[in-house]
Amino acid sequence: MCIHGVTVSGLRVPTWIAGGLLLLCLALPVIAAEPTFADLLAKAEAESAAGRRWEPPGDNLADTVIALFQLAPAATSQQLAAFSALLERDRKAQQQLMQQLQQQQVPAVAPPAAEPPSAGLVAPPTAPPAPPPAPEPPSANLEPPSAVIPAPPPAPPRPVVRLPDAHAAELLARGQDAERSGDISGARRFYASAAERGNAVAARDLGRLYDPAYLGRTVIGGIDADPAAARHWYQRAAELGDREAAPLLQALSAR
Repeated sequence: MCIHGVTVSGLRVPTWIAGGLLLLCLALPVIAAEPTFADLLAKAEAESAAGRRWEPPGDNLADTVIALFQLAPAATSQQLAAFSALLERDRKAQQQLMQQLQQQQVPAVAPPAAEPPSAGLVAPPTAPPAPPPAPEPPSANLEPPSAVIPAPPPAPPRPVVRLPDAHAAELLARGQDAERSGDISGARRFYASAAERGNAVAARDLGRLYDPAYLGRTVIGGIDADPAAARHWYQRAAELGDREAAPLLQALSAR
């Protein structure tokens, strides 16, 4: 029986095998290109405007911000400025939301309603006022009035700290394990997810992993520092009530 074939790289291959290889090549899926910093920034703008901060999975601002921080070294200065402006707007929106929630928890005291005047009644004429009594002479035995002690000023209201959810503690622990094993990129992702869910320690630790001073002491090359990202997460940790974040933020600004 004669089997026709074609020559591929110097080898004689039967025609039916060559046809199958051609169909297999045509059926391979086209690998989608990775999204750029500009694509993710536009996606983050849309998610912030729609209010999708943590949900739904795969299309929320928290996950997109983590991806943007990973691509930050390849972004232009204009793109980084737009990214910083987006983070600042999101931070102010969260502060306004917390203030509104705090105001809703304090019930407003309505002033007493004034009694309506009685209809059809005429006030009787008032008598002329009596002359004031003559002042009595001062007595030598009168004691001076006691000094009035002013009341202490009220204590300032304590800042409202958002409590982290139950999943944030697990994300923090996984980030600490990744950092101890040397996986700084993985630790950043876990810390960012926990910080977006209200964990102050995770926000502070994430700021350290972007702080040039901390990375220079503990990490051996391969990890880029980002002072702007470090400042953002230190501020977030301070807003969430972490006491160690403020000195770290001051030291970063002084450098």
